[in-house]
Order: sequence, then structure tokens, then C-alpha cells
Amino acid sequence: MAADPHVVISTEKADEAVILEGTAEEIKDRSAWKQLVEIYNRKYGGDVGPLLESSGGCVFRVTPQIAFGQDEHAENFTDAVTRWQF
Repeated sequence: MAADPHVVISTEKADEAVILEGTAEEIKDRSAWKQLVEIYNRKYGGDVGPLLESSGGCVFRVTPQIAFGQDEHAENFTDAVTRWQF
């Protein structure tokens, strides 16, 4: 990612997909990590702190440029596809 920070990430569920295109940057500021841990733990429970610490500094923030969403279960597929530009 150092040579080309453009990334595409998505959810696991292909039938209800959310796809995000953007630019990734490494988060080196440990105070930002602490904030991320607090937000994540409050939402999902557990403690993600040890996982971040064991990552060796490979934590990234993605700034979105384009996002797509689709729901293959919708009655009318054309009404179930969405695109956002940031």
C-alpha cells in the first residue's frame, strides 16, 4: 500500500454487499488506536486492544471515495443498488 494506497474493501455477504473504494493510510498515532479500541469495544464487546497491539503497527484508516450497496433479495434489483460519491 505504500506504493499505491488505493484500496477496495467489502463485507462478507455478497448477496447484501457493501463495497468501498478509497485511500488507505497507516494510523501510527497510538492515541487514535485507544479511541478506536474504546469505540469498537463499546459497540461489539470484548477487548480488541490486544489484537491491535499484536498487529505490529499495521492499522489503517480508509478515506472513502465511492461506496456501492446492493441487495440481491430485493424484488426489483434496480431499486436495490445504490452508489455514493464522497
